[in-house]
Amino acid sequence: MKKKIIVVLFVTLIILSFNSVSAAPKSPNIVISKYNVEQKEITPGSTFKVELNLKNYGEYHARKVKISLNNEQGQEDLGSFSPLNQSNVQYISLVEASKTKKISYNMYVSPKIEPGNYNIIVNISYNDYNGTQYDEIQTIGLLVRESESIQLLADDNLGDIIIGKPLETEVQIVNNGVSDVKGISAAVVGEGTNAQIEYLGNFSSGDYDNYGFTIIGEEPGEKSIKVSVKYKNSLNEESTVEKDITYNVIANGDSSNSQDKDSSGNWFTNFIKGIFGLS
Repeated sequence: MKKKIIVVLFVTLIILSFNSVSAAPKSPNIVISKYNVEQKEITPGSTFKVELNLKNYGEYHARKVKISLNNEQGQEDLGSFSPLNQSNVQYISLVEASKTKKISYNMYVSPKIEPGNYNIIVNISYNDYNGTQYDEIQTIGLLVRESESIQLLADDNLGDIIIGKPLETEVQIVNNGVSDVKGISAAVVGEGTNAQIEYLGNFSSGDYDNYGFTIIGEEPGEKSIKVSVKYKNSLNEESTVEKDITYNVIANGDSSNSQDKDSSGNWFTNFIKGIFGLS
């Protein structure tokens, strides 16, 4: 009696084991196993390439595979995204069982898009060897990052400044992005500057403000300073924009002496130009 019970248990275990091994679907089963965006970042107005890996996890081949990109409402209009030099539909004649095929789309994103994560619906349809059709609806996410919103507008070179004489200058800070930015602060670093960090607050798209500071030349020669502006973009990521500004410190009177030498050395040339009306 005990032997019969042992045999029955052994047979039962074999059946359960067989069922677990053969759990893979006895049909084609196409799944996006992974996808890659080739560009480091997707930003408004940029182009990018997205590659889809289509793996057949089923036991049978998938035939006449059709892939189409749609928006979240299932429509072909992708809104701020559009395929470049191709349609949103692609075809693969055959994806064998346990094999992977790759397709790619070259895409363009509107310059007016708001930064954020966008879902693209991928519709996949295919047939088995009997002609039975299968349909899959899958989703990929595309993260659109903000291009550099804040720009610093100022002269790159301030020219000559007299040693010890303060020069007041400023940089205009502009939000040229499509989204608001938060927590803007400005600072300047370099010889002859001692300005404190200035907090300018939040900027809506198109807002601007001026950051002023004073430079005092301490020693003659070519000098440079760096203006740094920090802020948080619409994704709450901290970003920094910097601008280098150069100037030349001269001793008092150097500039006028140089002008006197130029004028005295070229008096004859200026005289000739004056005669012929060329000055």
